Amino acid sequence: MTNDNSYSAHTVSQQNKSNSPTSKQKLEEFVYSPVIQKGDFLFHFTKDETLLQQYYKLRGDMYARELGLDDFPRTKDRFDDLSDILVLEKKGEVIGGVRITMKKPHSDILLPMESNDYNLNNLLPEMNLENFVYGEFSRLAVLPGFRTEHVKTIIGMVGNKGRELSAKYLFAIAPSTQARMYRKFEKYFGFTLEVRKDLGQSQVAKKWGLNMPLLIFREDTSSGDAEKTG
Repeated sequence: MTNDNSYSAHTVSQQNKSNSPTSKQKLEEFVYSPVIQKGDFLFHFTKDETLLQQYYKLRGDMYARELGLDDFPRTKDRFDDLSDILVLEKKGEVIGGVRITMKKPHSDILLPMESNDYNLNNLLPEMNLENFVYGEFSRLAVLPGFRTEHVKTIIGMVGNKGRELSAKYLFAIAPSTQARMYRKFEKYFGFTLEVRKDLGQSQVAKKWGLNMPLLIFREDTSSGDAEKTG
């Protein structure tokens, strides 16, 4: 997207396309690999501002409705431009999305959850994170009526993206209900999940008054390729 880890935009001429010329144009100009299409539902990484604005509003609305965060912004924050953003759309309407932010070895850039007093390198010295590529996925939001069927595909694509970018670890912070969902769909990640409630709360969690323990997703090398998304 705006970093060296971003994919190049490409035309997905081999994908089944919507009959809408607008959707076709978006695919040709703004879609990032990989792309999954299931009927009218399209999962893809994008830099299309129209779709991104829908995603920003959606996640703000969802966090206000379900977490009581009425002041949660409906616009992009400073990490969105540093991230790759995956959206789930149906005929041009965004109904879900998530972002993934990567960090290269020896980089001083902080991930969205990090701050000076909640730095993953310092919290987890035994993992020697400064020597590896790792990342954080955050801001997951999917309209309630579509979660059961489609969240596992989104999660699988996040895991695939992490592996394609050579991430040894992925991290997240999440309320208990979301953490349980990640556990349920763990096999689609291709990363094994560890919940660390002993490391305290990030500034992000404190800001919003939420209990969000650190989730560590370690590259799963014991079972071969991750289960296919879908």
